[in-house]
Amino acid sequence: RRDDDVPIFLLKPIAEIRSFFKQKIEDAKNDVH
Repeated sequence: RRDDDVPIFLLKPIAEIRSFFKQKIEDAKNDVH
């Protein structure tokens, strides 16, 4: 199955982007309060 090849090299960048935006959201919340 070719579908199994995709997440392997996409998983890390997606996780990094997610944690990046999560940090931005947390910073924004802290600025509001």
